[in-house]
Amino acid sequence: MCDIRDDDLGIDVEKAEALISERTKAIIPLHFAGIPCDQAGVYALAKKHGLRVIEDAMHGFGTRIDGRRIGSYGDMCTFSFDPVKIITSIDGGCVVLKSEEEAEHLQRMRFLGVNKETSLRYKNKRAWDYDVLCDGFRYHMTNIIASIGVSQIKRAEEFIATRQAVCRAYSDAFSKIDGLRVPATDFKDVSPFIYSLRVLGGQREAIIAHMDARGIDVGIHFIPVHKHTHFANCKRGDMSVTDKVVEEVLTLPLHSRMVPASVERVIDGVTSFFGVSQAQPAYTRRSLKTPPGGLPSGFIVA
Repeated sequence: MCDIRDDDLGIDVEKAEALISERTKAIIPLHFAGIPCDQAGVYALAKKHGLRVIEDAMHGFGTRIDGRRIGSYGDMCTFSFDPVKIITSIDGGCVVLKSEEEAEHLQRMRFLGVNKETSLRYKNKRAWDYDVLCDGFRYHMTNIIASIGVSQIKRAEEFIATRQAVCRAYSDAFSKIDGLRVPATDFKDVSPFIYSLRVLGGQREAIIAHMDARGIDVGIHFIPVHKHTHFANCKRGDMSVTDKVVEEVLTLPLHSRMVPASVERVIDGVTSFFGVSQAQPAYTRRSLKTPPGGLPSGFIVA
């Protein structure tokens, strides 16, 4: 386990290098809250030591780095499509690979290690003479769930745009408040899974109670892996930044097509804790730029 950077909450590449040993096979960086980690640094480190990179893009479906979407290039990338993600297939996810050979191997692994069955089932055929070539699991999703995912992907741009608008409104409202630290991004190329505000000065528990009294649910993402009993004795380096940040992070309500009244309610809840009043609603006053091709069907601009 490796510590994170204080700015983007992504892997600290310098600390990661100190953890590499002869047993190291891969680096698994996370794009926390959809905000890119130091991807270039990760790949440079992997190349230097001959390692694979498995990007954890569970939070970052749709995020771009230098104009390219995460997962459209690189080594290996994973996405999650569970109910709280930007798009959902109710359950499941996907792995993006760069070779047919690796894809075939993972298809065997996710279908009980069976050989012919895996390739033929994608052609709507079935083989009755088959072999089991490796350890395998039952990780394949049903066609019904997959169809939900496909329908969601078609609306991904709409979902992302509405989330970006909410996150910008939050950052506009909170960026000048002492005691708060907003994400270090303008969300232009970020597809936000969550909005993770940082509450400084040990005030987080008090603001959680304040929001709860107003009937506004907030969350804490996440408890660090090394704090869990099962992983307590696993190898790790200095985790000082992680240990600090985990006491500060506060997740505000965020979902696709969030209505302005809900956004303003959250903003008012946070600002009222610090005795700050909004002269104008932060969300409704924002001038949203029209996405290329116009606004998606059903997109509401207040």
